[in-house]
Amino acid sequence: MGAGAGMAIEDSLVMANVMGQVYDSADIPRAFRAYDTIRRPRSQKLVATSREHGLLYDMQLPGVGDDIDLIREDLQKRLKWVWNADLEAHVDSAIKVYHGTEDDPKLFL
Repeated sequence: MGAGAGMAIEDSLVMANVMGQVYDSADIPRAFRAYDTIRRPRSQKLVATSREHGLLYDMQLPGVGDDIDLIREDLQKRLKWVWNADLEAHVDSAIKVYHGTEDDPKLFL
């Protein structure tokens, strides 16, 4: 999908903000767990949908094939979740997970 570099920048933003909450080296693993809790679902969705995206461009995606209208519709829907991420919410949620104040973190898919 061509979004890997952008996703890495998003990851850096979240990780930097969570690490900014760490004042004791013993808390670093907790910071990584908080980051992973919030970011892994989004990054794994990117991996899964990237394969489908390639099939779409090759006009081999099941249910879409070479139908240009269906390809256009799929692309608009497929890319919206990548483009419209609320990164401030990702940061806020990761910090809350780190501090243990968010019991049910949002999944940003």
